Amino acid sequence: MKTTKTNRQRRTKPPVNIALKEWSSGYMSFVDAIRARKNCLLDMTNMELTQDGIPQVRPGTARYGTQPLGEVIGVSTFIKVVPSATPEHYVITMQVINGKGHVLYNRDGGQWTDVGGTYNPHRQVQFVQENNRVYISNGSDKMSYFDIKENKLVDYAAIQTPAKPTVSAKGLDGATVTYRIRVSANNTVGETAASEAALITVGSYRNSWDPNTQYITVTFPKVAGATSYNIYFGTVAGEEQYLGNTPQPSDAAAVTVKFVDNNRAALNPYKKAPEGNSTEGPIITFLSATNDGMYGVGDMKDRYRLWYSAAGDKAGNFSPFDGGGWVDINYGGDSIPVCAKPFRDGQGKYAVTILTHGSAGTGDLYHMSFVDQAVGDYTITYPSILRANGQSGTYSPFAVVEANNSLYYPTGRSFKTTGSKAQLINILVTNNITDTIQPDCDKLNLSALSRAIGLDLDGRIAWCLPVGADKNNEIWIYDYSRNGAWTLRWTISADFMWKYEDSSGATHWCILSENRILEFNKSALDDDGTPFRTRLSLPAVTFDDSALQMASIDMVRWLLLRPLGEISVNIYGVGEDNEETALLTTRKITPAISATGWDDTEWSTIEWDYPLKVSTSRTKGQLPSNEEVGEILSQLRVEFSTDSRASYALNSVFITGKVIPGLYQGDD
Repeated sequence: MKTTKTNRQRRTKPPVNIALKEWSSGYMSFVDAIRARKNCLLDMTNMELTQDGIPQVRPGTARYGTQPLGEVIGVSTFIKVVPSATPEHYVITMQVINGKGHVLYNRDGGQWTDVGGTYNPHRQVQFVQENNRVYISNGSDKMSYFDIKENKLVDYAAIQTPAKPTVSAKGLDGATVTYRIRVSANNTVGETAASEAALITVGSYRNSWDPNTQYITVTFPKVAGATSYNIYFGTVAGEEQYLGNTPQPSDAAAVTVKFVDNNRAALNPYKKAPEGNSTEGPIITFLSATNDGMYGVGDMKDRYRLWYSAAGDKAGNFSPFDGGGWVDINYGGDSIPVCAKPFRDGQGKYAVTILTHGSAGTGDLYHMSFVDQAVGDYTITYPSILRANGQSGTYSPFAVVEANNSLYYPTGRSFKTTGSKAQLINILVTNNITDTIQPDCDKLNLSALSRAIGLDLDGRIAWCLPVGADKNNEIWIYDYSRNGAWTLRWTISADFMWKYEDSSGATHWCILSENRILEFNKSALDDDGTPFRTRLSLPAVTFDDSALQMASIDMVRWLLLRPLGEISVNIYGVGEDNEETALLTTRKITPAISATGWDDTEWSTIEWDYPLKVSTSRTKGQLPSNEEVGEILSQLRVEFSTDSRASYALNSVFITGKVIPGLYQGDD
């Protein structure tokens, strides 16, 4: 028998009392509104998560300090140590001035100081401070640095390959064997190619020479700018092995260098005569620094190469004979190094972690550490490369963030974190952290993802990403201090992000947006004078597990904290015969222009009359039962939005009504 509405109303109706008051899971997009967790949000456009799961409008932005003089293609910060004074903090930039990249810096947003430069104006620049220098890399120009103490730029300059040496023998008459001797020169950056080989024929093999009476003398012209010279010895062209090193003569008037070999030095079979000149330094795209030196990848001439420098006051010295060197990662393989981060291995031991870029978001992780090995009477230190578990490369070297004892980074259409787990011994574990927002990750433009950037914000990580665009156009926030809650999307572009501590000790979260230096400021209700739209969408409320049970809704109430500007409240629902979610009603709130503190009004003392009651610090509202809310619904959803200068935090939403037993969506 068909049930009439009158008969329905005669039945006992269980009450509907639903309170939504915390959204600690943050934003999720992987499930439909009716299947979403009740403590998540379906939209958080230009919102953030604060307190104990309370969403609020994100800070606006305002211009910070003196604006750029040209197009900015690199930003970072550095510290100048001043004797007997507080260290000074600066912002350093690369700006395009008159068609060339110039290095400019300022302090506390003051006037720019231009220290010059002729850098490629089309390449993104990275700055890294080490050894009282700020090193500059862009994958195009030869390595250089800004000398903080001397306030000047210094370019790495190549030195010349030594001329062909001359060789004479003592006590080695005869023609038993012919040896080849080649010479290279070192500076504080690298080593030249080896010279043309000098040939000498002697009467006995080297291992049988008497060190006291039999020896050869190698003589060659001094090279300007060299610090020392390497001697290579062998019998086969291209296979000459390292024999020894001799310093640049201390006598400035000397024009030649001499080296004597009497068979006391052991040949190093692992070090062959170099064929290339590295004395102007590697041309690196991505550079990182730690207390044991610097590490760089992205060498355009050798894409698989990882460079490392000496440490301490020799940081920036990439010469293999002064603490530096290089090693190839996965040479000739299907993934190329794009990022090197000082981190650790699965045992907690220090190691450089190298992330590579493969195809379709794949790649590998490698660990590099130094190993000592005894060879006869010598100890050789060499870089050891081990592949970590899993495929977890990255497109985005500047978006790799070390935080919370882990690495976080985008890997194409997902984000990963690499760290340790107590139950898994001696390995790093890589996990996907974007399962709950996968539909959003699918919108990332992989061809532009190399420009993505990331920043640790003390409990949160902010990434600016190219979402369906050719440049970074949205900021997404991952809150690792709140169990991995996501907040997105902030509709503002950023080519660079950084934190700056001014002279008063205040920290500024700055971004470069449309070539403007902006900082996020809680007192700003717009972005540099332009209002931004916000939208906060709650998951659907249903009245049983099937999401088909009908209920008569009497009231929808809400409590906003510190509201400013015009705020819209929209109520959506699905009625008896409506399979689509429809907008049922909307309200606009226009509270006071400024908040003046908190009041202590409790829910029990609020009179729910329309129009809405408003205070300067809170606003309370409801949809009264004599309004047409949808009357009988199987689903109900609440949304808040703003289109002009506004701010608020959502404390809670309370829904009352009565369940109608036996009535389900689609019933006659």
